[in-house]
Amino acid sequence: MIGGGIVGHNPGASWMAKGTGDFNADGRSDILWQNTDGRVAIWKLDGTSMIGGGIVGHNPGAGWMAKGTGDFNADGKSDILWQNTDGRVAIWELDGTSMIGGGFVGTNPGTGWRAKGTGDFNGDGHSDVVFQHTNGTADVWELDGTRVIESGTPGATDASWLIV
Repeated sequence: MIGGGIVGHNPGASWMAKGTGDFNADGRSDILWQNTDGRVAIWKLDGTSMIGGGIVGHNPGAGWMAKGTGDFNADGKSDILWQNTDGRVAIWELDGTSMIGGGFVGTNPGTGWRAKGTGDFNGDGHSDVVFQHTNGTADVWELDGTRVIESGTPGATDASWLIV
């Protein structure tokens, strides 16, 4: 270990770390937080030192969960992937803590499909989304911003390898 330590202040039990990403394009990871009431915030970091951040956008409500981060609009800054308890998926495109775009993604996959992660699966510079169904089936939505350009169902349907 070359370093580490306590980061920022204690945000309290109602705030949960939901992911990391480089929201200000400084080459360093920042922390995405979500409150139990739905609000989200970003702590911009330099190592373990908090250098900025704040509340992001409007409160989407307790039905929306931040599921991950990725660079969906290929601007070099992390954005937020959301999923509602009814299955709907949305993206907030960000510039730091400011919303600059985004919207709903694709059609509602339903409550059996859960967004599990992000990555650039087709190498086009835009983050994509991996879903997993409660039966174990995986699906990748390749995206161009909030537009689904390809979707498939790779892998088996054996729920024993369920991503948690």
